[in-house]
This record gives sequence, C-alpha cells and structure tokens, in this order.
Amino acid sequence: METARESRPNNDPALPVQAMTDEQIVMTPRKKAEGQTTIKMERVARQQLDKGNVMHEAGGDHRGIVINRLASRDDDDNSAPDISLEFRVFLTNVVTESHTRESRELKFWFKPGVTENDQRHAAQEFFKELVSPCDFPRDYVGFIKKIMKLMQVKYTNLRKVEIDMRQLETITEPPRTPNTLEAKTELSQEKVLEMIESAYPNPMSLSDLSK
Repeated sequence: METARESRPNNDPALPVQAMTDEQIVMTPRKKAEGQTTIKMERVARQQLDKGNVMHEAGGDHRGIVINRLASRDDDDNSAPDISLEFRVFLTNVVTESHTRESRELKFWFKPGVTENDQRHAAQEFFKELVSPCDFPRDYVGFIKKIMKLMQVKYTNLRKVEIDMRQLETITEPPRTPNTLEAKTELSQEKVLEMIESAYPNPMSLSDLSK
C-alpha cells in the first residue's frame, strides 16, 4: 500500500454525548459505476440535516451516524481536498477463489483553522488506525463504518472524508501475506505496500451500512 501525505489526530478528550449528538456523521453514496464506488462522509450539524435524504439514523452505540440515500447529483462542494492518499488491497473471493486488486483513495477535508502540519499528522494517524493489521476491516461495510466511527469519536477536526474504491484487475495468484512484524515495520515507515482481505466483499448496499 502506498500513502501520500499525512495528518495528526485530535487529541482532545472524548466528546461528551451532547456534542456527539449535535454533530452527525452523514454517509452519502455519491456515484457508482461498474467496478467503482465513491462515498462521502461529512460532519453535519443536527439542525442542518436534510431529513428528506435520510435513509437511516443509527441509535445506541452508533448514535450520531446517518445513512443517506444515493445522491442524485454531484456534491456542491467542489473544493480540492486538503490531503489525499491512495493504497491498494487484494480481495479474495472465497467461493471462486479469484483475486482482485483494488485501489482505494482517501480524501480529507479539515475544519477551518487546522494548520497544514496538523492536517498531515492527523491524516497519517487516521490512515494507520484504519489499516491496522490488528483489526483491518474484512469487507466494504466494516471499512466504511470504521471511517465514520474514527471521524465521530477521535478525529473531530475532520470536516469531510471521501473514499473512492476502484477495482483494477483480477489476478490468478494472491500476493504474499505480510506477517505482523513486517506489517508493523512498513506502517512505521509510512510505506505500507499491501494488505490482504480474507474475504471478497459482497457488493455494498445501503441496507448493509444501516445495520
């Protein structure tokens, strides 16, 4: 996996319940083409939430997470991301035993006032937590949910995150799985070459994400 620039987490103490519920993390599928999925996750004040687009509002431990319907048009915010990075994963279909290489690009937009240095550090730490070998998400649903929870609970200086997932090619042989020690070394050097998902994710649906 290869990463571009980086960023530092907000080290503020955990947000009180009231603050977390005043701000919603809203997930909106922006567009979907064959072999490609683009999803936007944005921090939105509760009073500014467009109820007409909401498909599901989570409760319990996931309170403050909102799933929107598929966007009918492009995002109004056309500003360039503050930080972007790209990495690749290899997906294995346990039924057909085929292997697919996929590119995943993360784009970060920060709240006003966050310095470039803090942006770089936050993006770096966010990425390391997201792809940690200890709990790397095994499917699309887990991957998207982890991004939303990181935004909600820890990286409160993030305004928006967008993920573009694009299948590149099908290969006959899987890459060598790095052991834990190798993976930790690569992460510490910010040169993650590859991650392996143990099961090929089923096509992602909004109903899956709302569970």
